[in-house]
Amino acid sequence: MANKNLIEMGITSLGGKSGGTPSDASVATATLTGLEAVWIEVLSDTTFSVCSGWNYTTNTAYEGLGVNVLTGVDTKAGARFGPGYNNKFFSITHNGGQIYHYNRNDS
Repeated sequence: MANKNLIEMGITSLGGKSGGTPSDASVATATLTGLEAVWIEVLSDTTFSVCSGWNYTTNTAYEGLGVNVLTGVDTKAGARFGPGYNNKFFSITHNGGQIYHYNRNDS
């Protein structure tokens, strides 16, 4: 299990460029594209239907659903996750809650 302090440090050092951008899908489905998100924080229970991106090591598409994001069920408030080393989420669609997404720092 990851140490909470390491997660906090990762959010600030690796995903702090945007300071966290909110997305509200409590009324209607939210679709976010063109991202370079390295961390997601769930503010209120939400269901993800898209969480895809790019792996810079293999130069291939990355799919987060079923890997580090539950498919078809709510991700509970308080959850924090990222796409893993050298991956970025480019597209996120969620429904029924709010999230913050943190963009990468400049390389």
